[in-house]
Amino acid sequence: MVSHTGGHGNTFTYRLLLKACAHLGSMIHRTMIHGHILRLGFQNDLFVETALVGMYAKCTYVECARHVFDGMAHRSVVSWNSMISAYSRGFFMDAAFILLKDMWVLGFEPSLPTFVSILSGCSDSDSDSFSFWWQGMSIHCCLIKLGLVYSQVTLANALMGMYVHFSQMEEARKIFYLMDEKSIIYWTTIMGGYVKVGHVAKAYNLFNQMQHQSTGIDFIVFLILISGCIQVGDLLLASSVQAFVLKYGCDKEESIKNLLITKYAKCSDLASARRIFDLIVKKSIFFMDINDCRRCPFGSPIGGIAFV
Repeated sequence: MVSHTGGHGNTFTYRLLLKACAHLGSMIHRTMIHGHILRLGFQNDLFVETALVGMYAKCTYVECARHVFDGMAHRSVVSWNSMISAYSRGFFMDAAFILLKDMWVLGFEPSLPTFVSILSGCSDSDSDSFSFWWQGMSIHCCLIKLGLVYSQVTLANALMGMYVHFSQMEEARKIFYLMDEKSIIYWTTIMGGYVKVGHVAKAYNLFNQMQHQSTGIDFIVFLILISGCIQVGDLLLASSVQAFVLKYGCDKEESIKNLLITKYAKCSDLASARRIFDLIVKKSIFFMDINDCRRCPFGSPIGGIAFV
């Protein structure tokens, strides 16, 4: 950008500006800044070009990111990571894996952000393709070979999340117990995985272990546990979880109250469901089919009559 004195920014200026642009809602502003960079001759600057790829990557403009990336005369590991991240964010996992192989062939050794992007993309993707699982396992082998697998919590959590996504809970469990430092995300990832495959009792046992750790317990933990109890129809366990909800002061969360309404409604205890409903100060539209409510245990999905 040109100042009132006729000067313009330097490499550092544009790197900061592009980083800020990733959070802008308008594509017009991003392209305007890109145009300034081209006009002022910064398009051949490695750091500025890498920042451009990163900006488009964070905004999931994959084609724009790839256009800049392909035009780079020189690339750094950060440049490759930014492009791989763009594909992973956009769920173009086949392209991300191809780029990872190209990166390796050309002599660029992948770093922690490279693997976190790829693994997170596998976990967030709607696809449960066997090929993605197989490639995820290959990355796990690479991490073991490079001695990186347990070097950082975020990487281990991304790896565990990948196995959870593909319902490979035994592999996820191994990673979980090998880590000394466990964040709240770490706990909820493994608990959510057990609930996903219907092993709610194992998730509850992890919750009991979690209470003895220094990790703070938030309402997300209870959302996972109550959802699991509804899924398998374990009303007794759900009541136990509700007691902990009160103990930890999470009963004020609207999402928790809605889930408790679902629990009681699907077990035909409409009086308890209505009692919790009446305690909600700000009510959102919450659909409940009375006929489904009378079918126990935990019948078909909620839908139909709205409490307003």
